[in-house]
Amino acid sequence: MNQSMQHITPLPKRVQPHQWEDLGSFLVRTAKAMGYETPQWLLQPETSSYRILSRKLATLSLQADYDFLSQLLLVPETRLYQMTIHRFSPLLESYSDAQQRTSMQRRQQQHLSTPYPWRRVHRQLFYRDLGGFFLSNSSTIRICPLCAQAPDAYDRIYWRIRPLLTCPIHQVLLQTSCPRCLQPWPSLRFSGARCPACLQPIHQDPQDIQTQNHPAFFFLLQGDSLLLQMFGYEQGPSDRIAVSRAQDLRAFLPAEEFLRLFHVYCTKISSFSKEALSTFLPSSFSALVTLLENTTGSRRKRNLALQSAITHWLFLGGEAHYFAFLDTLNFLQREAHPVALFRTIPWGAFASYTPTFRLLNHLHQRYRSLYQAQGVKALEERVWQRTHAFEGEKAPADTAGSGTRLSTTT
Repeated sequence: MNQSMQHITPLPKRVQPHQWEDLGSFLVRTAKAMGYETPQWLLQPETSSYRILSRKLATLSLQADYDFLSQLLLVPETRLYQMTIHRFSPLLESYSDAQQRTSMQRRQQQHLSTPYPWRRVHRQLFYRDLGGFFLSNSSTIRICPLCAQAPDAYDRIYWRIRPLLTCPIHQVLLQTSCPRCLQPWPSLRFSGARCPACLQPIHQDPQDIQTQNHPAFFFLLQGDSLLLQMFGYEQGPSDRIAVSRAQDLRAFLPAEEFLRLFHVYCTKISSFSKEALSTFLPSSFSALVTLLENTTGSRRKRNLALQSAITHWLFLGGEAHYFAFLDTLNFLQREAHPVALFRTIPWGAFASYTPTFRLLNHLHQRYRSLYQAQGVKALEERVWQRTHAFEGEKAPADTAGSGTRLSTTT
Protein backbone atom coordinates (compact mmCIF):
# COMPACT_ATOMS: atom_id res chain seq x y z
CA MET A 1 0.00 0.00 0.00
CA ASN A 2 1.18 3.52 -0.78
CA GLN A 3 2.27 5.49 2.30
CA SER A 4 -0.33 8.20 1.59
CA MET A 5 -3.08 5.66 2.41
CA GLN A 6 -1.69 4.60 5.78
CA HIS A 7 -3.17 7.57 7.65
CA ILE A 8 -6.75 6.55 6.74
CA THR A 9 -8.64 5.43 9.83
CA PRO A 10 -11.00 2.46 9.39
CA LEU A 11 -14.68 3.17 9.95
CA PRO A 12 -15.88 2.31 13.47
CA LYS A 13 -19.06 0.70 12.12
CA ARG A 14 -18.89 -1.64 9.17
CA VAL A 15 -20.90 -4.36 7.45
CA GLN A 16 -19.80 -7.55 5.76
CA PRO A 17 -20.33 -7.90 2.00
CA HIS A 18 -22.83 -10.47 0.83
CA GLN A 19 -22.01 -13.06 -1.77
CA TRP A 20 -22.55 -11.62 -5.27
CA GLU A 21 -23.15 -8.13 -3.86
CA ASP A 22 -22.58 -5.10 -6.07
CA LEU A 23 -20.01 -2.61 -4.75
CA GLY A 24 -22.46 0.29 -4.85
CA SER A 25 -24.92 -1.68 -2.73
CA PHE A 26 -22.18 -2.54 -0.21
CA LEU A 27 -21.25 1.13 0.15
CA VAL A 28 -24.89 2.08 0.69
CA ARG A 29 -25.29 -0.46 3.49
CA THR A 30 -22.02 0.73 5.06
CA ALA A 31 -23.12 4.38 4.93
CA LYS A 32 -26.41 3.48 6.62
CA ALA A 33 -24.56 1.60 9.36
CA MET A 34 -22.48 4.73 9.97
CA GLY A 35 -25.56 6.94 10.04
CA TYR A 36 -24.37 8.95 7.03
CA GLU A 37 -26.82 11.00 5.00
CA THR A 38 -25.31 9.82 1.72
CA PRO A 39 -22.91 7.09 0.56
CA GLN A 40 -20.91 9.83 -1.18
CA TRP A 41 -19.34 10.57 2.22
CA LEU A 42 -17.53 7.24 1.91
CA LEU A 43 -16.14 8.12 -1.49
CA GLN A 44 -14.77 11.46 -0.26
CA PRO A 45 -14.41 11.50 3.56
CA GLU A 46 -13.96 14.83 5.34
CA THR A 47 -10.68 13.64 6.85
CA SER A 48 -9.10 12.82 3.49
CA SER A 49 -8.52 14.62 0.24
CA TYR A 50 -8.91 11.37 -1.65
CA ARG A 51 -11.94 10.96 -3.90
CA ILE A 52 -13.51 8.14 -5.92
CA LEU A 53 -16.05 8.91 -8.64
CA SER A 54 -19.30 6.97 -8.15
CA ARG A 55 -19.61 6.32 -11.91
CA LYS A 56 -16.42 4.23 -11.74
CA LEU A 57 -17.53 1.84 -8.99
CA ALA A 58 -18.68 -0.96 -11.29
CA THR A 59 -15.26 -0.98 -12.95
CA LEU A 60 -13.05 0.11 -10.04
CA SER A 61 -9.58 -0.20 -11.58
CA LEU A 62 -6.98 2.02 -9.88
CA GLN A 63 -4.72 0.47 -7.27
CA ALA A 64 -5.08 3.63 -5.17
CA ASP A 65 -8.88 3.25 -5.13
CA TYR A 66 -8.60 -0.34 -3.91
CA ASP A 67 -6.07 0.63 -1.24
CA PHE A 68 -8.26 3.50 -0.07
CA LEU A 69 -11.47 1.44 0.27
CA SER A 70 -9.65 -1.59 1.66
CA GLN A 71 -8.15 0.54 4.45
CA LEU A 72 -11.37 2.45 5.12
CA LEU A 73 -13.69 -0.57 5.16
CA LEU A 74 -11.22 -3.26 6.27
CA VAL A 75 -12.21 -5.37 3.27
CA PRO A 76 -9.49 -7.23 1.33
CA GLU A 77 -8.70 -6.12 -2.20
CA THR A 78 -9.80 -9.51 -3.50
CA ARG A 79 -13.26 -9.08 -1.99
CA LEU A 80 -13.65 -5.56 -3.41
CA TYR A 81 -12.65 -6.88 -6.82
CA GLN A 82 -15.37 -9.55 -6.60
CA MET A 83 -17.99 -6.79 -6.16
CA THR A 84 -17.13 -5.26 -9.56
CA ILE A 85 -17.77 -6.59 -13.04
CA HIS A 86 -14.04 -7.30 -13.28
CA ARG A 87 -14.80 -10.60 -11.54
CA PHE A 88 -16.13 -11.86 -14.89
CA SER A 89 -13.03 -10.79 -16.84
CA PRO A 90 -11.22 -14.17 -16.68
CA LEU A 91 -14.22 -15.78 -18.37
CA LEU A 92 -14.50 -13.02 -20.96
CA GLU A 93 -10.79 -13.20 -21.71
CA SER A 94 -11.10 -16.86 -22.68
CA TYR A 95 -14.27 -16.05 -24.65
CA SER A 96 -12.55 -13.27 -26.64
CA ASP A 97 -10.47 -13.69 -29.76
CA ALA A 98 -6.65 -13.71 -29.81
CA GLN A 99 -6.32 -10.06 -30.83
CA GLN A 100 -8.49 -8.86 -27.94
CA ARG A 101 -6.61 -11.05 -25.45
CA THR A 102 -3.28 -9.65 -26.64
CA SER A 103 -4.55 -6.10 -26.28
CA MET A 104 -5.82 -6.74 -22.77
CA GLN A 105 -2.60 -8.45 -21.68
CA ARG A 106 -0.57 -5.53 -23.00
CA ARG A 107 -2.63 -3.11 -20.89
CA GLN A 108 -2.16 -5.24 -17.80
CA GLN A 109 1.61 -5.38 -18.26
CA GLN A 110 1.87 -1.59 -18.27
CA HIS A 111 0.78 -1.25 -14.64
CA LEU A 112 4.23 -1.48 -13.01
CA SER A 113 5.69 1.35 -15.08
CA THR A 114 2.76 3.67 -14.30
CA PRO A 115 2.96 6.15 -11.37
CA TYR A 116 0.95 5.02 -8.35
CA PRO A 117 -1.97 7.52 -8.63
CA TRP A 118 -2.78 6.19 -12.11
CA ARG A 119 -1.62 2.61 -11.76
CA ARG A 120 -4.24 -0.05 -12.40
CA VAL A 121 -4.70 -2.93 -10.01
CA HIS A 122 -2.73 -6.01 -11.04
CA ARG A 123 -5.76 -8.14 -11.86
CA GLN A 124 -7.74 -9.04 -14.95
CA LEU A 125 -9.91 -6.07 -15.84
CA PHE A 126 -13.04 -5.48 -17.89
CA TYR A 127 -12.71 -3.54 -21.13
CA ARG A 128 -15.69 -2.51 -23.22
CA ASP A 129 -14.27 -3.92 -26.44
CA LEU A 130 -13.92 -7.25 -24.65
CA GLY A 131 -17.17 -7.68 -22.75
CA GLY A 132 -19.42 -4.74 -23.55
CA PHE A 133 -22.04 -7.01 -25.09
CA PHE A 134 -22.40 -8.99 -21.88
CA LEU A 135 -21.78 -6.52 -19.03
CA SER A 136 -23.01 -3.07 -18.02
CA ASN A 137 -20.61 -0.68 -16.29
CA SER A 138 -23.21 2.06 -15.86
CA SER A 139 -23.81 4.02 -12.65
CA THR A 140 -27.37 2.69 -12.90
CA ILE A 141 -28.37 -0.93 -12.36
CA ARG A 142 -31.32 -3.18 -13.07
CA ILE A 143 -33.02 -4.60 -10.00
CA CYS A 144 -35.33 -7.40 -8.99
CA PRO A 145 -38.31 -5.56 -7.44
CA LEU A 146 -38.92 -8.44 -5.01
CA CYS A 147 -35.29 -8.65 -3.87
CA ALA A 148 -35.42 -4.88 -3.31
CA GLN A 149 -38.38 -5.26 -0.95
CA ALA A 150 -36.59 -7.73 1.36
CA PRO A 151 -35.59 -6.52 4.87
CA ASP A 152 -31.91 -7.24 4.16
CA ALA A 153 -32.08 -6.05 0.54
CA TYR A 154 -28.91 -5.67 -1.51
CA ASP A 155 -28.07 -5.44 -5.21
CA ARG A 156 -26.45 -8.36 -7.00
CA ILE A 157 -23.49 -7.90 -9.31
CA TYR A 158 -24.97 -10.42 -11.76
CA TRP A 159 -27.82 -7.97 -12.41
CA ARG A 160 -25.22 -6.24 -14.58
CA ILE A 161 -25.14 -9.16 -17.06
CA ARG A 162 -26.94 -7.44 -19.91
CA PRO A 163 -28.60 -10.47 -21.60
CA LEU A 164 -29.88 -11.73 -18.22
CA LEU A 165 -33.63 -11.07 -18.11
CA THR A 166 -34.84 -12.62 -14.85
CA CYS A 167 -34.03 -13.00 -11.17
CA PRO A 168 -33.00 -16.57 -10.27
CA ILE A 169 -34.48 -16.24 -6.77
CA HIS A 170 -37.95 -14.85 -7.51
CA GLN A 171 -38.43 -15.80 -11.19
CA VAL A 172 -39.46 -12.28 -12.16
CA LEU A 173 -38.18 -9.87 -14.80
CA LEU A 174 -35.36 -7.57 -13.84
CA GLN A 175 -36.46 -3.95 -13.84
CA THR A 176 -34.55 -1.17 -15.59
CA SER A 177 -36.48 1.81 -14.22
CA CYS A 178 -39.26 2.79 -11.84
CA PRO A 179 -42.63 1.81 -13.38
CA ARG A 180 -44.18 5.03 -12.07
CA CYS A 181 -41.69 7.80 -12.93
CA LEU A 182 -39.56 5.84 -15.46
CA GLN A 183 -36.30 7.01 -13.87
CA PRO A 184 -33.48 4.39 -14.03
CA TRP A 185 -32.36 2.79 -10.79
CA PRO A 186 -29.04 4.25 -9.52
CA SER A 187 -26.57 1.80 -8.05
CA LEU A 188 -26.03 4.15 -5.06
CA ARG A 189 -29.66 3.95 -3.97
CA PHE A 190 -30.17 5.32 -0.46
CA SER A 191 -33.95 5.24 -0.39
CA GLY A 192 -34.44 1.63 0.67
CA ALA A 193 -37.50 0.01 -0.87
CA ARG A 194 -38.62 3.28 -2.47
CA CYS A 195 -37.76 4.98 -5.72
CA PRO A 196 -35.21 7.74 -5.02
CA ALA A 197 -36.86 9.96 -7.65
CA CYS A 198 -40.59 9.76 -6.89
CA LEU A 199 -40.35 8.10 -3.43
CA GLN A 200 -43.02 5.55 -4.35
CA PRO A 201 -42.57 1.96 -3.09
CA ILE A 202 -40.66 -0.32 -5.43
CA HIS A 203 -43.13 -2.65 -7.12
CA GLN A 204 -43.58 -4.85 -10.16
CA ASP A 205 -44.90 -3.31 -13.33
CA PRO A 206 -48.30 -4.78 -14.39
CA GLN A 207 -46.86 -5.42 -17.86
CA ASP A 208 -44.02 -7.41 -16.29
CA ILE A 209 -46.53 -9.48 -14.33
CA GLN A 210 -48.47 -10.22 -17.52
CA THR A 211 -45.25 -11.38 -19.21
CA GLN A 212 -44.28 -13.55 -16.25
CA ASN A 213 -47.68 -15.26 -16.26
CA HIS A 214 -47.30 -16.33 -19.88
CA PRO A 215 -46.75 -20.12 -20.20
CA ALA A 216 -43.70 -19.64 -22.46
CA PHE A 217 -41.96 -17.52 -19.79
CA PHE A 218 -40.33 -20.73 -18.58
CA PHE A 219 -38.04 -20.62 -21.64
CA LEU A 220 -36.59 -17.36 -20.33
CA LEU A 221 -36.13 -18.77 -16.84
CA GLN A 222 -34.42 -21.89 -18.13
CA GLY A 223 -32.15 -19.99 -20.53
CA ASP A 224 -31.22 -17.46 -17.84
CA SER A 225 -30.45 -20.26 -15.40
CA LEU A 226 -27.91 -21.74 -17.81
CA LEU A 227 -26.49 -18.31 -18.67
CA LEU A 228 -25.90 -17.58 -14.98
CA GLN A 229 -24.25 -20.95 -14.45
CA MET A 230 -21.84 -20.14 -17.26
CA PHE A 231 -20.94 -16.93 -15.41
CA GLY A 232 -20.11 -18.97 -12.32
CA TYR A 233 -23.35 -18.62 -10.38
CA GLU A 234 -24.40 -21.66 -8.38
CA GLN A 235 -28.00 -22.04 -7.35
CA GLY A 236 -28.58 -21.64 -3.64
CA PRO A 237 -31.35 -22.88 -1.35
CA SER A 238 -33.36 -19.72 -1.96
CA ASP A 239 -33.40 -20.14 -5.75
CA ARG A 240 -36.81 -21.33 -6.82
CA ILE A 241 -36.04 -22.93 -10.16
CA ALA A 242 -34.06 -26.10 -10.74
CA VAL A 243 -33.61 -26.61 -14.47
CA SER A 244 -32.32 -29.78 -16.07
CA ARG A 245 -29.33 -28.85 -18.21
CA ALA A 246 -30.07 -31.91 -20.36
CA GLN A 247 -32.96 -29.99 -21.93
CA ASP A 248 -30.65 -27.39 -23.49
CA LEU A 249 -28.49 -28.36 -26.48
CA ARG A 250 -25.76 -25.93 -25.31
CA ALA A 251 -25.54 -27.27 -21.76
CA PHE A 252 -22.36 -29.33 -22.19
CA LEU A 253 -20.36 -26.50 -23.81
CA PRO A 254 -17.49 -24.83 -21.92
CA ALA A 255 -18.53 -21.44 -20.57
CA GLU A 256 -16.42 -19.41 -23.00
CA GLU A 257 -17.85 -21.28 -26.00
CA PHE A 258 -21.38 -20.94 -24.69
CA LEU A 259 -20.89 -17.16 -24.55
CA ARG A 260 -19.41 -17.01 -28.05
CA LEU A 261 -22.29 -19.06 -29.46
CA PHE A 262 -24.81 -16.93 -27.59
CA HIS A 263 -23.25 -13.71 -28.92
CA VAL A 264 -23.15 -14.96 -32.52
CA TYR A 265 -26.79 -16.03 -32.57
CA CYS A 266 -28.06 -12.89 -30.83
CA THR A 267 -26.21 -10.77 -33.38
CA LYS A 268 -27.58 -12.68 -36.36
CA ILE A 269 -31.14 -12.83 -35.04
CA SER A 270 -31.08 -9.03 -34.74
CA SER A 271 -31.31 -8.78 -38.55
CA PHE A 272 -34.43 -10.96 -38.86
CA SER A 273 -37.71 -9.26 -39.73
CA LYS A 274 -40.84 -10.09 -37.78
CA GLU A 275 -42.10 -11.88 -40.86
CA ALA A 276 -39.01 -14.11 -40.85
CA LEU A 277 -39.34 -14.77 -37.13
CA SER A 278 -42.96 -15.80 -37.60
CA THR A 279 -41.89 -18.66 -39.89
CA PHE A 280 -40.21 -20.60 -37.08
CA LEU A 281 -41.43 -19.12 -33.78
CA PRO A 282 -44.79 -20.58 -32.70
CA SER A 283 -47.51 -18.08 -31.92
CA SER A 284 -47.32 -18.86 -28.20
CA PHE A 285 -43.68 -17.82 -28.03
CA SER A 286 -44.23 -14.90 -30.42
CA ALA A 287 -46.84 -13.64 -27.98
CA LEU A 288 -44.25 -13.76 -25.19
CA VAL A 289 -41.76 -11.87 -27.38
CA THR A 290 -44.39 -9.19 -27.99
CA LEU A 291 -45.05 -8.88 -24.27
CA LEU A 292 -41.33 -8.72 -23.58
CA GLU A 293 -40.94 -5.99 -26.17
CA ASN A 294 -43.39 -3.86 -24.17
CA THR A 295 -41.65 -4.36 -20.82
CA THR A 296 -38.16 -3.03 -21.58
CA GLY A 297 -36.97 0.56 -21.67
CA SER A 298 -34.61 1.82 -24.36
CA ARG A 299 -34.58 0.48 -27.90
CA ARG A 300 -31.16 -1.08 -27.42
CA LYS A 301 -32.20 -2.92 -24.26
CA ARG A 302 -35.46 -4.00 -25.87
CA ASN A 303 -33.70 -5.50 -28.87
CA LEU A 304 -31.15 -7.34 -26.73
CA ALA A 305 -33.96 -8.79 -24.61
CA LEU A 306 -35.71 -10.14 -27.70
CA GLN A 307 -32.50 -11.56 -29.15
CA SER A 308 -31.67 -13.27 -25.84
CA ALA A 309 -35.12 -14.80 -25.49
CA ILE A 310 -35.17 -16.11 -29.07
CA THR A 311 -31.63 -17.51 -28.82
CA HIS A 312 -32.58 -19.40 -25.66
CA TRP A 313 -35.69 -20.79 -27.38
CA LEU A 314 -33.62 -22.04 -30.34
CA PHE A 315 -31.56 -24.39 -28.20
CA LEU A 316 -34.29 -25.45 -25.78
CA GLY A 317 -36.72 -28.27 -26.40
CA GLY A 318 -34.51 -30.56 -28.47
CA GLU A 319 -33.91 -30.50 -32.22
CA ALA A 320 -37.38 -29.40 -33.29
CA HIS A 321 -36.84 -25.72 -32.51
CA TYR A 322 -33.44 -25.59 -34.16
CA PHE A 323 -34.58 -27.47 -37.27
CA ALA A 324 -37.48 -25.04 -37.74
CA PHE A 325 -34.91 -22.24 -37.57
CA LEU A 326 -32.72 -23.95 -40.21
CA ASP A 327 -35.78 -24.28 -42.41
CA THR A 328 -36.25 -20.51 -42.26
CA LEU A 329 -32.57 -19.86 -43.06
CA ASN A 330 -32.73 -22.07 -46.15
CA PHE A 331 -36.10 -20.67 -47.15
CA LEU A 332 -34.73 -17.11 -47.12
CA GLN A 333 -31.68 -18.17 -49.17
CA ARG A 334 -33.45 -20.44 -51.65
CA GLU A 335 -33.37 -17.93 -54.53
CA ALA A 336 -30.10 -16.08 -53.87
CA HIS A 337 -28.02 -19.15 -53.01
CA PRO A 338 -29.84 -22.23 -54.33
CA VAL A 339 -26.65 -24.30 -54.63
CA ALA A 340 -25.76 -23.82 -50.96
CA LEU A 341 -29.11 -24.94 -49.59
CA PHE A 342 -28.85 -27.60 -46.86
CA ARG A 343 -25.07 -27.80 -47.35
CA THR A 344 -23.39 -25.30 -45.05
CA ILE A 345 -23.46 -24.85 -41.30
CA PRO A 346 -24.90 -21.40 -40.64
CA TRP A 347 -22.37 -18.84 -39.44
CA GLY A 348 -19.34 -21.09 -39.20
CA ALA A 349 -17.50 -18.80 -36.79
CA PHE A 350 -16.09 -21.71 -34.81
CA ALA A 351 -12.92 -23.74 -35.36
CA SER A 352 -13.52 -27.35 -36.35
CA TYR A 353 -11.86 -28.69 -33.18
CA THR A 354 -14.23 -26.88 -30.80
CA PRO A 355 -17.22 -28.48 -29.05
CA THR A 356 -19.42 -25.73 -30.50
CA PHE A 357 -18.50 -26.68 -34.06
CA ARG A 358 -19.16 -30.33 -33.29
CA LEU A 359 -22.57 -29.43 -31.85
CA LEU A 360 -23.59 -27.32 -34.85
CA ASN A 361 -22.17 -29.85 -37.29
CA HIS A 362 -24.08 -32.70 -35.61
CA LEU A 363 -27.33 -30.73 -35.75
CA HIS A 364 -26.73 -29.76 -39.35
CA GLN A 365 -25.96 -33.32 -40.44
CA ARG A 366 -29.11 -34.56 -38.73
CA TYR A 367 -31.10 -31.83 -40.44
CA ARG A 368 -29.64 -32.65 -43.88
CA SER A 369 -30.31 -36.37 -43.49
CA LEU A 370 -33.98 -35.62 -42.86
CA TYR A 371 -34.66 -32.91 -45.43
CA GLN A 372 -32.03 -32.48 -48.16
CA ALA A 373 -33.36 -35.21 -50.44
CA GLN A 374 -36.86 -33.71 -50.27
CA GLY A 375 -35.69 -30.56 -52.05
CA VAL A 376 -36.81 -26.94 -52.20
CA LYS A 377 -40.50 -27.64 -52.79
CA ALA A 378 -40.73 -29.64 -49.58
CA LEU A 379 -38.84 -26.90 -47.74
CA GLU A 380 -41.29 -24.26 -48.95
CA GLU A 381 -44.21 -26.47 -48.00
CA ARG A 382 -42.88 -26.97 -44.47
CA VAL A 383 -42.36 -23.24 -43.94
CA TRP A 384 -45.77 -22.31 -45.37
CA GLN A 385 -47.56 -24.98 -43.36
CA ARG A 386 -45.79 -23.86 -40.20
CA THR A 387 -46.62 -20.20 -40.88
CA HIS A 388 -50.27 -20.93 -41.58
CA ALA A 389 -50.52 -23.08 -38.47
CA PHE A 390 -49.03 -20.31 -36.33
CA GLU A 391 -51.37 -17.74 -37.87
CA GLY A 392 -54.34 -19.99 -37.16
CA GLU A 393 -53.38 -20.16 -33.49
CA LYS A 394 -53.37 -16.36 -33.11
CA ALA A 395 -56.29 -14.33 -31.91
CA PRO A 396 -57.33 -11.52 -34.28
CA ALA A 397 -55.68 -8.90 -32.06
CA ASP A 398 -52.37 -10.74 -32.24
CA THR A 399 -52.14 -10.50 -36.03
CA ALA A 400 -52.30 -6.70 -36.21
CA GLY A 401 -49.14 -5.13 -37.59
CA SER A 402 -47.62 -8.48 -38.52
CA GLY A 403 -45.73 -6.94 -41.42
CA THR A 404 -43.45 -4.71 -39.31
CA ARG A 405 -39.75 -5.41 -39.13
CA LEU A 406 -37.58 -6.27 -36.18
CA SER A 407 -35.04 -3.54 -35.49
CA THR A 408 -31.36 -4.40 -35.77
CA THR A 409 -28.88 -3.69 -32.99
CA THR A 410 -25.51 -4.68 -31.57
